[in-house]
Amino acid sequence: MEKLQFLKLIEGILELQQGSLRGTERLADFEQWDSIAILDYIATVDRKFGVILNADEIAGCQTFDDLFSRLNGNLAHVAAKVC
Repeated sequence: MEKLQFLKLIEGILELQQGSLRGTERLADFEQWDSIAILDYIATVDRKFGVILNADEIAGCQTFDDLFSRLNGNLAHVAAKVC
C-alpha cells in the first residue's frame, strides 16, 4: 500500500481534511484517535485488505508511520500466504 493512500484512509476515519497528515504525527496528539477510531481502523483494514489487526499491534504504534509500517508488514504476510 502506498503511504498517501494510507494517510487518506486515516484522514477519512478521523474526519480530517485530506492532505493534513504527513505520517510523523503522534497518535496520542489526536483527540480523534480514540477507541471508536481504533475499532473503525481495525474494521476498515479487515474489510478492504483482509488483514486482521489486534489491539496489541496497534497499541505498540506511536505514530501514523508506525501504523503504516505495521499494516504493510501484515499485507506482505498475507500476500506470502497466498503465493
